[in-house]
Amino acid sequence: MSALEAANNQDSERLIYLDTWTLSVLGRVISTDSARFTQFAQVWARTGSVLALSRTHLIELRRHRDPDIRNARYDVLRGLLPARFDMLLNSEQPVLNALTDREIGVQVLRHLGRASILDGVDRHWVGFPLRIGSPDDLDVIREQLESDQLGAIFDLFYGALGVEASTRGRERGAPYERSRLGSIPSERPTDAQIEQAMSIVQEQMKALPLWQQISGTFSVEDLARGEATALEHLRGLLTRAKEVGFQQALREGDAHGQSRKNEFFDTHLQNRTFTDSVRSIVAAISGVNDTSAIDTVTRGVTRAGCPGLWLRDAVELELRRAKPQPEPNDWFDLDHLTHLPYVDLQFADREISTVTRQVLSRRNQLPLALHGVSPPVSAEASLNAVEQHLIRVANGE
Repeated sequence: MSALEAANNQDSERLIYLDTWTLSVLGRVISTDSARFTQFAQVWARTGSVLALSRTHLIELRRHRDPDIRNARYDVLRGLLPARFDMLLNSEQPVLNALTDREIGVQVLRHLGRASILDGVDRHWVGFPLRIGSPDDLDVIREQLESDQLGAIFDLFYGALGVEASTRGRERGAPYERSRLGSIPSERPTDAQIEQAMSIVQEQMKALPLWQQISGTFSVEDLARGEATALEHLRGLLTRAKEVGFQQALREGDAHGQSRKNEFFDTHLQNRTFTDSVRSIVAAISGVNDTSAIDTVTRGVTRAGCPGLWLRDAVELELRRAKPQPEPNDWFDLDHLTHLPYVDLQFADREISTVTRQVLSRRNQLPLALHGVSPPVSAEASLNAVEQHLIRVANGE
């Protein structure tokens, strides 16, 4: 019995997450050598492979300027159907549409002793809950993504990533310096200093080139609401700093006390962002908006309980150490990585594959949910290599 025949005898579906490079290779093959693509699709089907498709795949595809390349890659996706998508696209409960939000929601339910609600929810569902069975289903999603408005929003998002990457850049050879919360002054700003800071930030926001692009995309009303929300968060932090000092005000942003006084500031920001997500998700599901009440009942809900998010955060810190000049595309690579715990095989570029392998090798530092998770593979530049990986996974190797 051949390796491929042995793989065909195992009938459970296996979620396969292709990276952008592999999709681009398949796109070229389907355009120039349809017989070779048909051969690949046969191996794909015989190994029980199911395409794991994410919003990040489609955002990257949508941003490609060449319509012929976009069409070829959609042809690839059609040729590999059925697939599972990482968003629910549920207008009634949008809070659970995204993968990280579902990770948090599932952890909250288990923490509150409501795990029975999760009966029938498996690992694959958490990562990829929506089945795409036909080309028509895929066309519906594509039609939404191809709108001019969404295209403009994606361009804005990419521009924002570029701004963030440039602010975090450092000279080549310079080490990545990690400051600690304990080094932040405990001073308390005065009312005058708060107003001055608010004025400076508001002026700087509108001076950014990105602001002009935003102004041309959104309505005056939407722009005003977004600006007001951002400034309100800043004012709330500064007002609290006036009462307890900057250091304590920042530490309070992590409601569950994960950030110790001597915690690294970048880790604190990850904890703080996680806390904000927990609050918003619980509020949206339960209707409770009292943050103190939410923080009390969710104490014990941690980033470590969200394996995709935890892995993304850990690899992001490793990349910051390794790359003096971050790139906007780092965000896309990291978002792809959040799906690793929910697939049976993931392809990634060499950089992400190497760094992820380093993180996963530190077993004593890993959350239990990541024990046994295999790192992504970086395949050679050939469909033969990709096919061999599919066969190995199907054979349990």
